[in-house]
This record gives sequence, structure tokens and C-alpha cells, in this order.
Amino acid sequence: MIQDFADWLVYGIMGLQSGTPLGSTVNFFFYDSIKIVLLLFVISAIMGVVNAYFPVERLRTYLATHKLYGLQYLCASLFGAICVCAKGVPLGTAIAFMMGVVGLSLPEATMLKKVMTWRLIAVFFGVVALFIILLGYLFNLIL
Repeated sequence: MIQDFADWLVYGIMGLQSGTPLGSTVNFFFYDSIKIVLLLFVISAIMGVVNAYFPVERLRTYLATHKLYGLQYLCASLFGAICVCAKGVPLGTAIAFMMGVVGLSLPEATMLKKVMTWRLIAVFFGVVALFIILLGYLFNLIL
């Protein structure tokens, strides 16, 4: 559907030829731009729902007051869009959050898909998550 619209816009309205490098480049630009804008709208809507139903203060309080035996580190790495780095949250949990934002992100998985299989990406994410949890424990024990 998006490709059809990009084809119509570039080849029909702008009058570029479909076999030329310029036509293909402009077509790809419009196709990707439309796709990215649509994805941004969808992700913004999903994050709006997450922020509405998972208030940051409730998550902070829950992670700070409950002893979850390592689950708080996984929660901190999964809720990367919600900042748990506030007072009352142990330092190990905050570090697990910050590492999880970088090490377990969807853009990273998308980039890794260019060079790895999904199975290898899953193993990579599992190992990274394991070491994030272990490092969170270590920092909470030390500090």
C-alpha cells in the first residue's frame, strides 16, 4: 500500500522513469519517509498508552520497595522508555536501566538483523540481559 502510493507519487505525479537511478532513489526516499512517519505515529500512540497506564511514580515506588530477587533489573531494562533513575531506586537498578536502554533496544535488533539471524540475536539479547542483571546485583552489593 505504501509502495503503491510512493510509486504513484514519484512515477505518476512527478513523472520520473522507474528504471533510472534518480527515479528509484526518489521512490525509495518517499517510501521510507512515509513508512518512518507512520511508525513514529504508531510508536508515539503506544508509548502514550504505556505512560498513561504505567505511571512513572508507581513504577519507581514498586521497584524501590519490593525485593524481587533480580526481577527489578529485568523490569528496569524492559521499561527503557520510562525513567526509573530517580531517588529511592537502588544504584544497581538504575545502572541496569541505563544499560538496558542501550543494549536491549529495538533499533539495535533491527541493525543486527542485517548481519545475524533472529536466533543469534535472541542469544545475544539473552546474554546481554543476563550480564545486565548480574551487574545490577553486583553494584547493589558493593554500594
